[in-house]
Amino acid sequence: YTKNSGVQVEWQTSNEINIESYEVEKSSNAINFTTLNGQQATGSNQYQSFDANPTTGNNFYRIKVLEKSGKTSYTQIVKVTTGQTKSAISIYPNPVTNNQVGLQLNQIAKGSYQVRITNKAGQTVFTKTIEHTGGTASHQLQLNNTILSSGVYQLLVEGEGVQFTQTLLKQ
Repeated sequence: YTKNSGVQVEWQTSNEINIESYEVEKSSNAINFTTLNGQQATGSNQYQSFDANPTTGNNFYRIKVLEKSGKTSYTQIVKVTTGQTKSAISIYPNPVTNNQVGLQLNQIAKGSYQVRITNKAGQTVFTKTIEHTGGTASHQLQLNNTILSSGVYQLLVEGEGVQFTQTLLKQ
């Protein structure tokens, strides 16, 4: 999330058995990542990192988990948009190639929001309620039980007296 003129990255772990360290990685395109900084696993289960120089616009972050055995894994990618002042939503990746959609709410009031995906006929094919903490934050939508064939859909976010719509493409 945005904090002052930077981006605060926070994460927590449920199990740190055999974990050596973590690396916070950053990207401006969600494809090519560079290491922002690293932290040794301390057993505290709560970590944070601050990006004092985010790019204006889209910034993508993920955590690289390094195990003592040499194995690595990654968290989901989270998108934070900086330099934007009006309320809006964005989805990524778009077009969607798997069953996970990132939804970013930009400068939106705290509250409960209904997310719906509709097909060309206007039929609702996915629905979920999210609790937004206010400001700018990303939410992951798992579409595992929803069968989306290739095509064009509308993603609607409604709540707290506002409504946003964005076109979603499924490959």
